[in-house]
Amino acid sequence: MASLFTKNRVYYVRFRYAGRSFKRTLETDSRTAAEYKQRQIDTFLDGLKGGHEDIPKGLDTGAYIVSLGSNQVPVTAEPSKTPDFEAQQTLTVESVIERYIKLRSRVNEESYLYTQRCHLARFSRYLKSQNVESLVDVTESTLDDFLWGCLEGKKASTKQGYRASLIQFFKWLVKQQEVVSSPARGIETIPHDSEQLEFWSTDQIDAYAREHQFDDQSVRRHWQRVYYTKEQVHEIINLVSSGAFHPTVCLLHAIPAYTGCRRGEALKLLHSDINLDGGFITFRSKKQSRSMRVTKRRVPILPELRQLLISQIPLIRCNFTSGGNSEVVLRHPLTGNEINPNQSNRLFNTVLRGTHLEAEGDPRWYKLRFHTYRHSFISNLACAGTDQRLIDEWVGHTTEAMRQRYRHLFPNMQINAIGVLSAMTSD
Repeated sequence: MASLFTKNRVYYVRFRYAGRSFKRTLETDSRTAAEYKQRQIDTFLDGLKGGHEDIPKGLDTGAYIVSLGSNQVPVTAEPSKTPDFEAQQTLTVESVIERYIKLRSRVNEESYLYTQRCHLARFSRYLKSQNVESLVDVTESTLDDFLWGCLEGKKASTKQGYRASLIQFFKWLVKQQEVVSSPARGIETIPHDSEQLEFWSTDQIDAYAREHQFDDQSVRRHWQRVYYTKEQVHEIINLVSSGAFHPTVCLLHAIPAYTGCRRGEALKLLHSDINLDGGFITFRSKKQSRSMRVTKRRVPILPELRQLLISQIPLIRCNFTSGGNSEVVLRHPLTGNEINPNQSNRLFNTVLRGTHLEAEGDPRWYKLRFHTYRHSFISNLACAGTDQRLIDEWVGHTTEAMRQRYRHLFPNMQINAIGVLSAMTSD
């Protein structure tokens, strides 16, 4: 994934390809132009990594990529003045963990080293399950999904331990010049179990921000607890459907919105998992345990989702008659291959740019994420008084800690429950 930085008010782009890091000028001082070129480079890199593009031998790799394949200048004998990292093997947890543990062993006890190995081993398994091939491709969003998705249901103290391990690990990778910057710098602090935030509506968050005179930047943590009402969800999906440049982008929003599934479950959804005649979708996920056991659950198909599946899936199949895994429902608009987590974020956010869901003053931050749809799905069911057992069955909740985050939304549940003890009757 390419990133931007400025030098003397001129924008530069930084990216990695084939184990090397490149930095090239974009020759512009316009942020809008730089961000547009950055997205083009990201798409071009996806094509290269997917095998749909090739770099001719003898050409300058960095210049060829930045030019999107139009620069045919050969490599000169003069070394590049732009600092590059040395070519190396694919950067994985396995390829560096022994060096990292050896360094930590100088100052840490054996029990601490054992914990680090366990944490990094699980993180490595997660990256493989998400088809993230290199640590260079790990983003802040990847870490968020790992901590809040893969470790969902774990105690806060467990998540805090993983967070601390990842922060130290990536800090070390930066010092070793294995990665340009640490994606772990911005991951949110994990509150204690007693401080887990309940789900709030947009009105509640807006009121809280006004009361404390918070701007969008200051209230970001609370936007991560937001749930949208069913009316708002329908409006968002209509907005996405009309603005999406490809049917994959539309379903990337609609499937989690109307089923409450996790992002990884949506990306791995197969055509055989969708039973329109029976009226349900089967989601597969790996049980959050050391055994990584695959579990299944069925979610009924809402009429709105049924209509979108019937109209959008044939368009995706028509675009890609070959290449990639034809059984996968959501396929990359350009390559037809399976979508990895980083690509899914870019596709997910593309249709949100310039809408009311984009934070003011920060065009790269949105009030809607994959997990927001899951929050909304659960919260709207709770507001309607749906049986707790059905909610657990549809979303796969197994812990009391997760239920407590939306239990306050069950209308009159506690009042009615305790009311059986009252001798007074109401008219």
